[in-house]
Amino acid sequence: MKPKSKKKKILFVVLSIVVVLIVTGDWVLSVMVYNENFNQRFESYEPLMYYVDDFDGLQRTKYEFSSNKGQKLAGYMYSSGENQRGIIV
Repeated sequence: MKPKSKKKKILFVVLSIVVVLIVTGDWVLSVMVYNENFNQRFESYEPLMYYVDDFDGLQRTKYEFSSNKGQKLAGYMYSSGENQRGIIV
């Protein structure tokens, strides 16, 4: 009966190692995909950029305010002369 018990232990160890490698590989792949897509700054491609002047009747109002750390922040509110039913932030 010892050979069966020994084979079971070896099988358990091998399966445990395989599971750990799969979980670790999945985690590494997830970190790589995240860093590739979200952990960097992208600049817009100039020929494909839109400007306020590209849209008839679109107006832009600039708002400036200070943060709690003294930084100067700016935001813009875009609107048209049409019936407005909400706001997108």
